[in-house]
Amino acid sequence: MVATLALTAVLTTSACGEEAAETPLDKLNVMAPLFGTAPDAGGELQQAIEKHIGMKLDISWVPNADYGDKTNVTLASNNIPDVMVVQADKGPSFVQAAKAGAFWDLTSKLDKYPNLKPANAQTGRNATINGTTYGIYRVRPPLRSAVVLRKDWLAKLGLQPPESVDDLYRIAKAFTEQDPDGNGKKDTYGLIIPKWPTPVYASASP
Repeated sequence: MVATLALTAVLTTSACGEEAAETPLDKLNVMAPLFGTAPDAGGELQQAIEKHIGMKLDISWVPNADYGDKTNVTLASNNIPDVMVVQADKGPSFVQAAKAGAFWDLTSKLDKYPNLKPANAQTGRNATINGTTYGIYRVRPPLRSAVVLRKDWLAKLGLQPPESVDDLYRIAKAFTEQDPDGNGKKDTYGLIIPKWPTPVYASASP
């Protein structure tokens, strides 16, 4: 239900003092970014999660475009939810709140939970603040940006897939100068650079 920092976004749990740690919860207040339409609080998915964790979920869905501002306002308030998503930038408001003790220190606790322990050690370190873990990072492939090439154009020009930056430069130059689409113009690139959240297209041809 709750998307979570690869660095990316962190699912954090707020700390309300040592007494709160010993007080059983019957409901979790959650704040998470919304993409599209909010799920039905009484729907099958949320009910299944509530049954699995043994408590109710009170989820505040915030449109993703407004989520950064909402996060800053929430962290500056005295009404921080039990669980919230902190997005990729680890902004000053989150860092200050974490240092001030607004969130539980999970550094020594995640080893007990294999499914929550960072699968990638470097990504786990990137998600910390001064070496302290305050949340569960969202898994993301380490390589999220790549170059996609027109394989048919490589074949047409007798080129092999690149193995170095120099190879990629030569391919880009050949795509531009050797007219792989056969339209008689130097207007082709044949490269696409997918970047989250939207790809950057670098091809002048279909």
